[in-house]
Amino acid sequence: MRKHRPPPNQRQKSEIKNQHADARNEKFARQQNFQEIHRNDRRRSLPLAALAPLFSLPGTRWHSLQKGPATSQLAQVHEARDIVPLAPDADFAHTAALVDLLDAVVTVDTSIAHLAGALGKPSYVLLPFAPDWRWGIAGSRTPWYPTARLFRQPSIGDWTSVVASLRDTLAAG
Repeated sequence: MRKHRPPPNQRQKSEIKNQHADARNEKFARQQNFQEIHRNDRRRSLPLAALAPLFSLPGTRWHSLQKGPATSQLAQVHEARDIVPLAPDADFAHTAALVDLLDAVVTVDTSIAHLAGALGKPSYVLLPFAPDWRWGIAGSRTPWYPTARLFRQPSIGDWTSVVASLRDTLAAG
């Protein structure tokens, strides 16, 4: 049985803040997921390269919240060269503390979307054409998380227009 781990204390939060000293006021984190064990992953996730148009937005600094095999994409996508990676040994409490430091979170439908929403952090959730029932079938808002904005595929597999719409939103401030 797994032992419950308490949330980070003040000292641990300070350490996380120091590790990510540039996170405050330097904008966003992203997670695109890729969990082969999730049966809908091929629809809900997108390759890191698809997010490349976001990484050049002025005044932004990106922090990855990605764990697992998909972290290798950071080294493979030229536009992602300045993304600050998540520590490989970071647990969910560490991730929550980092999310709390960020201005906003960009994610697909993963635990990170729910974490950011629960923390009241502004978040931009990229959804497939047929999302999980929790997100509803239309609209850009969700009653579950008032600080979340939803960006939906207009057709199956169309991440390009989703990312373009998000880029326009972020550029407009």
